[in-house]
Amino acid sequence: MTAVTHLAIGPEDHGVVIFAHWLARSTGARYVHLTDVGRFDEHLVRGADLVHLHYTEALYAPHTTAAAQAFRRLRDRLPARVSVTLHDLPDPSDESARYRRRSDSYSSVVAAVDVVCVSSRHEADLLQKFSGVTANVVPLPISDTSPIPGEDRPRPNPEVAVFGFVYPGKGHEHVLRHLPAGLGLTALGRVADGHDALVADLARQAHSVNKRFRITGFVPEEELKQRLRRVAVPVVPATAISASGSLNTWIGAGRRPLVADGPYAREIAEGCPGIITRYRPDELGPAIRNAVLHPDSTWLERPPPRDRTEQAVAEAYLRVFAGREVVPA
Repeated sequence: MTAVTHLAIGPEDHGVVIFAHWLARSTGARYVHLTDVGRFDEHLVRGADLVHLHYTEALYAPHTTAAAQAFRRLRDRLPARVSVTLHDLPDPSDESARYRRRSDSYSSVVAAVDVVCVSSRHEADLLQKFSGVTANVVPLPISDTSPIPGEDRPRPNPEVAVFGFVYPGKGHEHVLRHLPAGLGLTALGRVADGHDALVADLARQAHSVNKRFRITGFVPEEELKQRLRRVAVPVVPATAISASGSLNTWIGAGRRPLVADGPYAREIAEGCPGIITRYRPDELGPAIRNAVLHPDSTWLERPPPRDRTEQAVAEAYLRVFAGREVVPA
């Protein structure tokens, strides 16, 4: 049996680190967590046949090129085969110079490892286009959940909510611009490191359109599901997501969120019928009003498909670690 060590880098409340910890637990593997890549020491992974890493730039360095360089330095110190799950892949819709920098950096990361995983077909396509690498596609897990009967649903707060870290491009500004009367916007989560100025910007925008806005800060896991269930309208407004743990967290709480249309949203709608409601970004206001008028539409009608459950995702990763690759989903 392959001895796998999962090495996670970054703040323990970051979604990628939370996923890394879950994956190690779910596959019965050793887990090592470091808040900073500079704290690595070889003895931490001694005895591993395979070290599994997760890569998104913010976990390794403040800037794209430096992050890839830090990843490659780490990889050079690992005395074993290395696999990686990529997150937040470069999207060609981004500004062209930034896209080139990010795609070059991600290409250098995948060139340094033995096995590459991504979390959606959309991500696999993005990676193939800029690097030529074919990745294993293992979807992000959705916690086992069943539809919640109407009588068991809490009374909703008059709010639209976006869950996850607050950072530019997440879509809070877009929601504020399209927020119907009588509703406030709640950001369920904390501000991403380095983006504190965004809080004041969002507060000014909310004031200019006479809307309520607040940021909750980090929501403890034991409180999270009930907090997600008290929201009138759950929204995933980012238009360039390539996979989304935040979206899956809504679904795991029994909610059916409004999701901005895009390749990943279409992939989810196709593979998991009835668990999200897609909307065109220019029609967010009407979509929110419709959700308020038809609150049942914001709740799951059926469980997620079997291949998206935590057990199925863990089993797929075990096949990857054992060398029985699962290309593609």
